[in-house]
Amino acid sequence: PTMNFDVKLYHNVQIGNLKGRVLMNIFNLFDRRNENHVWTDSGRSGSSATVANALLGESQFEEVLRPNTVADYLNHPEWYSDPRQIQFGLEFSW
Repeated sequence: PTMNFDVKLYHNVQIGNLKGRVLMNIFNLFDRRNENHVWTDSGRSGSSATVANALLGESQFEEVLRPNTVADYLNHPEWYSDPRQIQFGLEFSW
């Protein structure tokens, strides 16, 4: 399951004939790390049975030539929801 809380706050201000609003938007308020994509063998984004299989394969050979490690291969930060974002803004009308 995923859970996400967003908050939108504003405060109206008036200075003479100028009306305005100060805005603040907070997306993913609690900075929850939701898993959007998962490995099919584990059902999780951060772990896979592929790690155990790959490490077993490494012990059978004296030298394994790879451009990166198994952990690098399994690392997918794009599979998680975006972190907390805070936006500030101003609105004016006259």
